[in-house]
Amino acid sequence: MVIEFNCPECNQTLKTQDERAGKSAKCPNCGTPVTVPSPGAEQDEQDEQDEQADPWGSIDSDEFAEEESAPAEQPFSFSPASTSTPDSVNCAICGEQNPAHATNCRACGESLNIRSIQSPLRQREVHVGFVFSEAWEIYKDNLGISIAAVMVPGLLAIVALLPLIGIPAVIAEEADNAVGAILMLVGMGVFFLIFIYLQLGSKLMLLKIARGLPVGIGDLFKVGKYYIRALLIAFVVASLFSLFSCIIFAIGGGLVAAAIEGGGGNELAFVGVIGGYLFLFLILFVMQVAVWPCPYVLIDRDEPGLGSLSTTFKLFKYHWVASLVIIFVGGLINQVGGMACYVGAIFTMPYVEMMMTVAYCQLMGYKTGERSRHSVRNSPVNR
Repeated sequence: MVIEFNCPECNQTLKTQDERAGKSAKCPNCGTPVTVPSPGAEQDEQDEQDEQADPWGSIDSDEFAEEESAPAEQPFSFSPASTSTPDSVNCAICGEQNPAHATNCRACGESLNIRSIQSPLRQREVHVGFVFSEAWEIYKDNLGISIAAVMVPGLLAIVALLPLIGIPAVIAEEADNAVGAILMLVGMGVFFLIFIYLQLGSKLMLLKIARGLPVGIGDLFKVGKYYIRALLIAFVVASLFSLFSCIIFAIGGGLVAAAIEGGGGNELAFVGVIGGYLFLFLILFVMQVAVWPCPYVLIDRDEPGLGSLSTTFKLFKYHWVASLVIIFVGGLINQVGGMACYVGAIFTMPYVEMMMTVAYCQLMGYKTGERSRHSVRNSPVNR
């Protein structure tokens, strides 16, 4: 008989066989040791009828056999709260369609249970020292693919930018300035679309590297399922920044005009303009601190619509202090890397990006580096 119960730490629904009652194992969702409760004395009549009709319940026979042969310390099998079983399930990492009974993606090896919108948000505080050290270890162990995950998208974006901007510039210079300007605006729009897609692919690769999952350069182009939502989120964020900018410039312009009209002179006007720009920079920096996890949330949790942006804002209070430090230190590291004709940036930029990826993994309570590699292919969920 199948026992169904909840993890006391994360409330994830767990299922296992009654002969494992009294034994302990780690919850596959949060890693907390959980003791299997004994079956209750009273059983619902409908549950008994369902069990007689289908003794396997919602557990696939292959998964059941694997669990029977597994030692007691292996994680429990579990399913989301919903009892409906679709004919297929899409991998949230690479988008590959898999049979409904599959536990791991046949294309990339990722656990198919690892991404569930129904699963609770398990945010953790971010520790700066751990982020720096763990990111460095992962970066050293995966140097080539880490550099490729950041630099290849950048190179592809530059290759796309040259004709999109260069051709309109030539047209504007030799033929028609108006037509060239319009084409340049269109080219910038197309470049933005390409850039967003490549950045999503970069984040997917970094997330898989950090978590010890199989990764290849082809993962850059496996983010189509997230693309429209990423564009929508980028539009909302850009609109918010534009709104703040307009408000700041309107207030700053009014103060400057009032200072000049009141006889304050150009000095006060200059101070007002500089203050406005500094405040605008502060707003931009705060927004960067607030929304940087959003691409990771989108890929990781695969939430519909603007759900990823909403979740990102919910996470803000757990990481903003650490993020301030990480972004500031990361900026300094990239500055140092750019001193030698930006050659050093080839190595510093991927490390900084890995820092942000590890910070996200710690924020969500995921295992990273060596701690995740030993079990990533065998455990239903590794977090």
